[in-house]
Amino acid sequence: MTFFGGREVLQNENVQTIFEITRYIYQGEFAKVKKFYGEKVVKSDVGAVIGVMTDSSLIVEEALESEGGMNMCTALEKLEEKGREEGKLEGRLEMKQETVLYPWPILACRWSRSQQ
Repeated sequence: MTFFGGREVLQNENVQTIFEITRYIYQGEFAKVKKFYGEKVVKSDVGAVIGVMTDSSLIVEEALESEGGMNMCTALEKLEEKGREEGKLEGRLEMKQETVLYPWPILACRWSRSQQ
């Protein structure tokens, strides 16, 4: 391991890539992955290790399906989209649960509309 510009640089480029991308994902800094790895193709096995380390089955699947390498930006975009979809679903489920558990505000609105 050596130091370059105040940061650690590992001698093996693949290991360096794994640790950098994993760190950025854990820190939620997807923009840095896009900035530093942009359209760079990452080896499939490197992508799979990143997926395992970040507990992302989507990244693992993307890596295993790719032949010859994967684009981390594309994988992260899919991961972000999946997160948005899960958030929307969770929001809808919470709304349904609140409606079932606390229907009074909804019933009060309906009642007030029917009195007009």
